[in-house]
Amino acid sequence: MRFRLLRAALLAAATAAAAASLDPAAAQPPDTTKQKDKDRRGRKGGEPAAVVLTLGDPVRHWDVVRAVAFSPNGRWAASAGDDGSVKLRDAATGREVRVFASGANRQLSVAVYALAFSPDSKTLAAASADKTIRIWDVETGELQVTLIGHRDAVAGIAFRPDGKVLASGSDDRTVRLWDVVNPTPDPVPRDGIPGVTGQPIKELRVFDRVGDFVSAVAWSPDGATLAVGLWDTTVQLWAADTGDVKHILSGHTARVSGLAFTPDSRTVVSAALDGTARAWGVGDGKAGPVLRGHAGAVFGVAVTPDGNTVVTAGHDGAVRTWAVAGGSPGGVVATHRGPVLGVAISPDGRRVVSGGADTVVRFTTVGASGGAGVSASLVSVAYSPTGDRLATGDDDGGVKVWDAATGKELRAAPVGTGAARAVAFAADGRLAAGTDGGQVALLGPADGKVVALAGHKDAVTAVAFSPDGTRLATAGADKAVLVWDVAAAKALHTLARHDGAVTSVAFTPDGAHVVSAADDRVIRVWDAADGRLVRTLDPDEDDDPLTVAVRPDGKQIASVGNRDVPPTVKLWDATTGATQRLLPGHFDRSLAAAYRGDGKVLATVAGDGTVRLWDAADGRLLKSLALRTPRGTVSQVVFHPAGDRVATVNGNGTVTVVRLPDLTTPPAPPAATNP
Repeated sequence: MRFRLLRAALLAAATAAAAASLDPAAAQPPDTTKQKDKDRRGRKGGEPAAVVLTLGDPVRHWDVVRAVAFSPNGRWAASAGDDGSVKLRDAATGREVRVFASGANRQLSVAVYALAFSPDSKTLAAASADKTIRIWDVETGELQVTLIGHRDAVAGIAFRPDGKVLASGSDDRTVRLWDVVNPTPDPVPRDGIPGVTGQPIKELRVFDRVGDFVSAVAWSPDGATLAVGLWDTTVQLWAADTGDVKHILSGHTARVSGLAFTPDSRTVVSAALDGTARAWGVGDGKAGPVLRGHAGAVFGVAVTPDGNTVVTAGHDGAVRTWAVAGGSPGGVVATHRGPVLGVAISPDGRRVVSGGADTVVRFTTVGASGGAGVSASLVSVAYSPTGDRLATGDDDGGVKVWDAATGKELRAAPVGTGAARAVAFAADGRLAAGTDGGQVALLGPADGKVVALAGHKDAVTAVAFSPDGTRLATAGADKAVLVWDVAAAKALHTLARHDGAVTSVAFTPDGAHVVSAADDRVIRVWDAADGRLVRTLDPDEDDDPLTVAVRPDGKQIASVGNRDVPPTVKLWDATTGATQRLLPGHFDRSLAAAYRGDGKVLATVAGDGTVRLWDAADGRLLKSLALRTPRGTVSQVVFHPAGDRVATVNGNGTVTVVRLPDLTTPPAPPAATNP
């Protein structure tokens, strides 16, 4: 199945974490048998995590936002995206009201590409990568029906103005019309749809000669015309009652990505990946104004209720307005930290909702200039040695220190350019931070005074203090590990370079050695005093050890990697470099690990939205805690010094503190295997 909207390019431009792989089969309603449901929970989730504190904006999505919509009555807005969640929001405040589930309280596990409210605002439809369309009751959140029939991802949906029929367009090169008042199972047997379970719903009509992937559909307000946007760069205008093609609109030079009609049904506006939006006459198919101004692709388009203004969403992170008549630009009403993929206008024409690759859903006012600033995503976390403070780094190059009990912000400081992806406390309370811009900063424990350490030539990916706090190890995308004298603020050693970007660094508990991991798939152990290479831990063929943690007794090293298939956590003998055991269990990219202070418990996090707790001695899985299931990246984890909680960095730009359950109860059956 194709990833839509140039997924790889979007994630490279976005500050959000990369999304997990699609799992169409997992999106289906759960098996009704208790045992299978139990098995699935064990594989993909676990007990709900006891979150006691959240830092940052908790209403963000956990991944790219691809679709937004306002309800016609003006009460609600909805947003959805690659994290598989469909959120209902209060249109006035943007506050999250409900997360719609696919059945049995399960969220979707695949990307959602399009949303549409029914004209009476009572139902919400969502089109997904799992080839289905789900329709929910807005007031109750109840799943009313799942429309099954498409054989590939569904990219666009639109209700007929009377609300009785829904049109959908798909990568299977068809447009289908569905009876949403009385949907009925198809009595005629048909071949199964790979990856989809459940009986197909009988369509009112299937148009199967479209010619290319369908990227968008829109129904004219008078109900007479159905517009279909295609990957072949054209827009087709159909007679809605017959499906006859009235006009083929040619002019774009790249895939059409969005469609919107003016309220009088006389004009349709198309957006495309060629960086333009274009207005067309519906009656004669003639080209109107070409709207140029975005730097890059245009992904979404909407028209104000008065028909005078077009709003567009672009790869350049801007939401722009244009005059329908003449196409003159009106300005930027909102900005995102990455491509904007969805845009909608409120029924009164006053507000715009937009969503994009930065995982943010924004509400702004039409006519505003530039829009308000977007709060930064939190991308790193560390506990102070006493456990009374938390430090976080954000994607704006800033560091904040918080009261670890209340979440009150104590101080904030800029530390460089680019995201501050690494923070660490020293024994005396001093704080170190490294940024994508290559800066390393030392912040004083009392006054927060910033001292800059210049040495890396590329992004700083990890920082770690020696146990006594006198030295600092830093790792960079420049393939180097540097060891610094903290008091003198100067580099002592530049360790022999890895053959790839260094992604993790840690001191051994005695401070004698530095352990590093890199993109070259090798773990190296260095003498911290003279920089000499002591040992190399060579991975197996399928290993990808990008993050390492050292057990507090110094006898064991844990490594995780985000390209292992299946993803595993590996335990190594720190003295000999021999592999001790593998810890399988995460079903998506393993991203980070941390040992509890007593060294008895290892915590790991991954792209499956879980925190897993292991017995560090024998590798048994003790507990699996679900922060966000079925999909949601958790990228960092640190233990509180007391060992009773962990803090995690999450895919929605937040940091959560999770209280850990009692681990003295009998553990789960052994999950680890010797290699």
